[in-house]
Order: sequence, then C-alpha cells, then structure tokens
Amino acid sequence: MWKIIVHPKGYLIAIGGAEDKGTEEERERQNSLDFFTAGILKQIVELAGKKEDPKIEIVTTASSIPDEVAQVYKKAFRKLGYVEIGHLKVTNREQAESKKVLERLEKCNCILFSGGDQLRLCSILGGTYFSDMILKK
Repeated sequence: MWKIIVHPKGYLIAIGGAEDKGTEEERERQNSLDFFTAGILKQIVELAGKKEDPKIEIVTTASSIPDEVAQVYKKAFRKLGYVEIGHLKVTNREQAESKKVLERLEKCNCILFSGGDQLRLCSILGGTYFSDMILKK
C-alpha cells in the first residue's frame, strides 16, 4: 500500500469578494460587528506573516476595475498595519510571463486574488509561469 506524505507549502483561503475591508458601509451591513479587525483580512496576513513580515501582492486580473479594487485592499491592509503591499495588475498572458511580475511574485508571501470574472483570470494566468509559481508556493 502506498502512503502519500504531503507537506503543505502555504495556505489557500477562499473568501469571495464581499469581505469587510473596513468601510463604514461594510460594518453597517454586518450589524455593527467589527469583522474588519477580527476578520478574514487580519487572519490572512497573520498566516502569511508567521515566518516574516507579510509581503502582500494583490492580483486584480479578474476585476473590470483593477486599480480601484487594489486601492481598497491596500487601504484595508494598511489600516491593519501592513505596509509591504503591491498590486500585480496582470491583464494579459505576456505580463503573466514577464520577469518583473515573476520576481515580485517570488518575493511575496501573501497573494490575494480579487473577485471578478474568474474565466478571465483562468484564461490569462492558466498555463503560464505565473500559475506554475502559485502552485509551487
């Protein structure tokens, strides 16, 4: 009988795109429960930062408004006290293979994919070095 031993390399947390990012509108919608400071974004960076300070990259490939989405996430993470936050605005397959993007992806220890069109995400990133690197992480 074969025994498969798996050594996890990281965490995969699926959260959707409507998590509390610290806005008053979000708090009101959540019945005033402070999901921001005790919520999923804080948990994500705590997991990422177990070994070192989190280096977060926000991937907005699926979004139709990538710059706006990245700014909301950056603001939320900064509000939690994290400063090393980048925006990997990968809008085509060539960018997903670029040395600059891959170097930044290699250096980060937290990758957050924004919500949006998941088919666009798969068609742009699927089968690229970018996706290979994600699997290795």
